[in-house]
Amino acid sequence: MPLTNCARCNRLFNKTTRPVCDACAPLEEEDQARVLRTLESQPNLPIRMLAETAQVSLEVIRRMQEQGMIAGPANVEEVRCGMCGAPAISAEKQVCAACLARIDREVAQAQAMLREAIGGVRVDTKTTWQVLEEKRKHRT
Repeated sequence: MPLTNCARCNRLFNKTTRPVCDACAPLEEEDQARVLRTLESQPNLPIRMLAETAQVSLEVIRRMQEQGMIAGPANVEEVRCGMCGAPAISAEKQVCAACLARIDREVAQAQAMLREAIGGVRVDTKTTWQVLEEKRKHRT
């Protein structure tokens, strides 16, 4: 059985079919029941309103969406860039393409300044996008 961290308490446990450990399972089930009851009475609530109305965290609702327990597209709000508010590339990155390009330019300028200051020593020239993608690949 694969070991993983509990989505609620972060303790290691043998993952079977749930994203939470046995100690947290009853709490998770209560939260899920509240979300499902709320969706029965108000099916078109945006995700943040659903979390507030059901009195559960957004993490629980997102886990329910990932597990297919509730419909994703009808209840998902568009993820916004944390820097400018434009639509984000994804929920994980939470940055838009324009801000990511700006960050890439800033990183490239900082690397160039470091190269000059160090005196020609080679500094990694990967873009922020490449670094994020590599980290994402190593997580899975």
